Amino acid sequence: AAHSPSDQSQRSRLSRAMAVGAFVTVLGPLFGSLVFVIGGLLRSIGLLFTANFSLWDVSVAANAVFTLAYLVAIFSYVIGGLPALLAGIALGYRNYHNSHITYLRAIVTSIAATLLGTVVLEIVLRSRDETSLGLLFVMIPSAVLSAVLCRFLLGRLGLVTSTNGGSQATALDA
Repeated sequence: AAHSPSDQSQRSRLSRAMAVGAFVTVLGPLFGSLVFVIGGLLRSIGLLFTANFSLWDVSVAANAVFTLAYLVAIFSYVIGGLPALLAGIALGYRNYHNSHITYLRAIVTSIAATLLGTVVLEIVLRSRDETSLGLLFVMIPSAVLSAVLCRFLLGRLGLVTSTNGGSQATALDA
């Protein structure tokens, strides 16, 4: 049986929205963890410049970077998984109704999902102390980096558009 054009359009929008949601959920935590990996890399490079440049120093620095990357990749999903899922659902929903997602919308959605995810994490862990504020201090920049990278790649993949009509584009819509 032939499907009507509106059925195909609706299925196309649904599959695109699901792809956006899955992309943000799966890759968002890894992109957010780049903040830590880059910080660890810079620290290791700094250690190398203060060392005698022996093979031992190089191997210790390299091992530190790989260990950090491994641990960050794992913990990025433990800590950032729920915020990424929430942002993925919100941006996928937005994409279903309108493929127009600006960088600003991605960033604001990511920050809101991070705040909500942290509250849920606090409730689950039953911890209401200054650790949460410290976690947010680190998670917000990670959320912003993740939002920018996800939005950039989603645009390159053609899953989201930068403007509704293209006539009112701003620097944040690029």
